[in-house]
Amino acid sequence: PNNSIRVIMNAPGKTSKGAVINPSTLQNELNFWLKADVENQLHYEDLKKVWDTASTITSSPTLDVDFEWGKFKDQNFKKEKGKLFPLFKKAAFKYAAVLLLALFSGSIYLSSSKTYQTTSNRESIQLADGSVVELNSHSTLKVSRMFNWFSRTMELDGEAYFDVSKNPEKPFIIHSERAHIEVLGTSFNFNSKAVNPKVSVTSGRVAFWNKKREEAIYLLKGDEGVLREGAVNQQKIEDPNFLGWFNGNFDFKGENINTALEQLASYYQVEFSISNLENLKDCKITTQFTHNSLDEVLNELEILMSFTIEKTNNTYHFKDGNCL
Repeated sequence: PNNSIRVIMNAPGKTSKGAVINPSTLQNELNFWLKADVENQLHYEDLKKVWDTASTITSSPTLDVDFEWGKFKDQNFKKEKGKLFPLFKKAAFKYAAVLLLALFSGSIYLSSSKTYQTTSNRESIQLADGSVVELNSHSTLKVSRMFNWFSRTMELDGEAYFDVSKNPEKPFIIHSERAHIEVLGTSFNFNSKAVNPKVSVTSGRVAFWNKKREEAIYLLKGDEGVLREGAVNQQKIEDPNFLGWFNGNFDFKGENINTALEQLASYYQVEFSISNLENLKDCKITTQFTHNSLDEVLNELEILMSFTIEKTNNTYHFKDGNCL
């Protein structure tokens, strides 16, 4: 980006030191930058469309042109004696500089993101295109301020369930540190923070890839994509309770007690601890919960495992207990 600004601000075809720029060299450098990362391609397309659209803008914020030009001139030009410009050229240059300043400031704002961040809570987010995101606790979602203009792009760090509105002209793209997703209209769960990042599809079709988009796998309803050791793998959804964290439906069939408690704690937004976990780590439970109250769940666990449950603040301590 710094190189791009330097070329725009200097005289056409020359650097600040007067050296002639080879257009083919610039094109090669641009192509190399675009191929380096899919995020570069998306950013380039958004900026290009903003630039192309700028010529159609019919209104602009009220600016004190003389003040802005004076500030710009003092910061960027040294005073030179005996050098005169025709009045109309100075005025045109002045307005052009202010316009460039406004466009540059606008591009910085538009290229930024709106951030949603949860701690111990969950959050339901309605996006501009009608899509809905259920953001799990301890997760962060960054949505581009240009979302739904020319594309639908965001970044996820954590877990969320997406119900995406269909729009073939604007793919819905989610980036995370290690894995990436693209869809047109579908619903799925994506956990980017897991040891092995995972996407589980409940409807539609999802493209899932790591660093290399050409190695993407395509998932349908009931499929699951898992990133293991840098490679994407396809399988059928293994955990029937993968959506329990937000819909409250659990069907435990011989589930490990510790795993079951972790999933229940995520939905009820509480903390569970087992005092003698080492003795119970291999215990399994079989039961179902459908939007039950927390008290009902705790009573059921007391019966199933003979637990004694004590509460401290937002933490429930499971003591004693034994396997059936």
